[in-house]
Amino acid sequence: MVRGSVLPLLLAAPLTAGDRAETPELAVALRLHSPSLHAALVFDLKPGWHLYWTNPGDSGLPPEVRWKLPAGWRAEPLPLPVPERQVGPGGVDFLLARRVVLLARLVPPADWKGGPVAVEADADWLACEAACVPGRARLSARRGETATALSEADFATARAALPRPLADATGLRLGTPRLETVPGRWILTLPLEGPEAEQASAFFPEVPEGFAVDHGGIRVSATGLVVPLIPSGPGVRLSVLRGVLRLKDRGVALAVPVPTNP
Repeated sequence: MVRGSVLPLLLAAPLTAGDRAETPELAVALRLHSPSLHAALVFDLKPGWHLYWTNPGDSGLPPEVRWKLPAGWRAEPLPLPVPERQVGPGGVDFLLARRVVLLARLVPPADWKGGPVAVEADADWLACEAACVPGRARLSARRGETATALSEADFATARAALPRPLADATGLRLGTPRLETVPGRWILTLPLEGPEAEQASAFFPEVPEGFAVDHGGIRVSATGLVVPLIPSGPGVRLSVLRGVLRLKDRGVALAVPVPTNP
C-alpha cells in the first residue's frame, strides 16, 4: 500500500525535458490553451498502466504539480477527471488510465495586456501496473507557440471528462440523507431520485478530515448510495461529504449534507 505525499518517494532530480518527457510507462507533455488561459498536463499511458485520482482509494497517490509562473500570475487548483473503479487484492482503487488530460486555469494579473507567457510545471506522479513506478518531470511551454498549443479537440475532451455540477444533471435529484452509527462506523445513506438515477454506477468520495472511508463498503444503485465512514475518534464532526457520482459515461459533483452527527 502506498500512502502519504508522493514527494519523499521521488528522491532523484526531476527529468528536465522541455515541453515533453517520456518514461517506459508513459509520456507527459505540457500544453497551453491560449484562448481560455488553461495549462494542461497531457499523460499518454502505455496499455495496462494507470495513475490515481484525488482520493486514490486503498492504495496509490494522485499526481501533483507545482507551477512556476510570471509575477502576479496564479494557477487554480487542478481538478481531476472522473476516475474508474478497480477492485483488486489490495482493495478498491480509483484510477486514471489511457490518455489523461489535467487542466488548470491560469489567472493573470489585472494589468496583463495579452501576449506570450512562459509557464513551467514540476509534475510528480505514481504510475502502476503490476508494480508501481514514481516519476517526475520539469516541463516548460510558452503561450503563443504552436508546438505547445493544446488543440481545441483535446481541450473539449478534457473539459467533458471533468465532473459536472449537480444543476446540470436535470434528471437527477437528491433525497434526504440519513446517518446511522454502528460500532466503529458512520453509515451515510443518500437516496437518488429521477430518471437519471438508474444510470448511477459508482461513487468516488473525497476523504473528509478526521475520517477514513471503507471504499469496499460503498454501495450504489438506482435508489441511492451508501457510504461507510470510519471516524478517527469520538470528537470528530462532519458537515458535508463531497465526491463524484458516475452516471453512465459522465460524472456529477456532489456535496452531501451530513445530518446531525452522533
